[in-house]
Amino acid sequence: MKARSGASYYTGTLEVTGFVIHGGKFDVVFIGALEVGTYGNANSTIVEVNGKQRRFTESGRNDIVSLAKKTVIMARREKRKIKERLYYVTSPGYVSGKDGGEHYYL
Repeated sequence: MKARSGASYYTGTLEVTGFVIHGGKFDVVFIGALEVGTYGNANSTIVEVNGKQRRFTESGRNDIVSLAKKTVIMARREKRKIKERLYYVTSPGYVSGKDGGEHYYL
C-alpha cells in the first residue's frame, strides 16, 4: 500500500488500536468488573470462589482504563462486589483513597 505525500495510514488492527489508546482518544470507557474497590479500583480478571481461584478473562484492559479521561465501572449490585481491598487489581483507580491523590497510571 502506498500513501500520498504527507498522509498516514495503518496496516492492521494492532496499529489502529495503539493509535487510539495511546493517542488519548477515549473520553469515556465502560468496563465490567467482578469486584469494585471503594476508591475506583476494579478487578475484572480473577476472584476466589470457595477457596479456589477462578479466572474470568485474560485481560482487564488496564491500558484503556488508565489512559481514558473518565471510566464507568459496571458490576452487579451485590454487597460482595464492593470491597475495601480487592482480590486482584486489574484497573487501578485512586489506590490510596481519593483524598490521597495517589493515582496509578499505565
